[in-house]
Amino acid sequence: MYKPADLFLGIVDFFSVLVPGAILSYAVYAVYPSFVERIVPLDGNGAWFALLFFSFFSGHVIARLAEYIDKLWSSNTWLQKNEELWNAVFRIREDLGRATDSYAISIYQWCRSVLIVVSPEAMADINAVIASADFFRNLYVVFPFAALVSFLGSQSTLGMVFIVMAALSLLLSEMSRHTLHKRICYHVIVLHMLGRLRPDAD
Repeated sequence: MYKPADLFLGIVDFFSVLVPGAILSYAVYAVYPSFVERIVPLDGNGAWFALLFFSFFSGHVIARLAEYIDKLWSSNTWLQKNEELWNAVFRIREDLGRATDSYAISIYQWCRSVLIVVSPEAMADINAVIASADFFRNLYVVFPFAALVSFLGSQSTLGMVFIVMAALSLLLSEMSRHTLHKRICYHVIVLHMLGRLRPDAD
């Protein structure tokens, strides 16, 4: 049976996977058209099939790489920038029984899991911010690759455009990530104040 969440996930996949993959595919084809056409005949519907396949495939590779890069340098950044909020969430976690909790679960993942169980409406709000943050995160990773392809192909103007877009995507990604971490804390804190996080809550 069709559910609205199915459409939402489809839109998230489109923007966070297909669009970055399509950007890289376009850059490769724009700079090296003869090389691409020797490998993949681009006649009729075959061109669209090839674009969708390579966009989807490269988009997933980009998404995994972007997730890894993001964890390398920003995992603790938002805990530090929103220290007061996260300390409040840590206290809530302790109050609910940290001894029975798993230390393998990060505080961010714990908040997401709690919202999924306790308040699907709050989680839907968080998912909207995650979609925006992941979209721009994947873009700031793919644009430098597209720029490198352009520079190697003597398309310096296109390469500079990609560099500028990478910088803007990084800025927008960090703004979205900041909003995400503040908002997830807000939801957990307010739900706790309302008594919604207790196991015996209605």
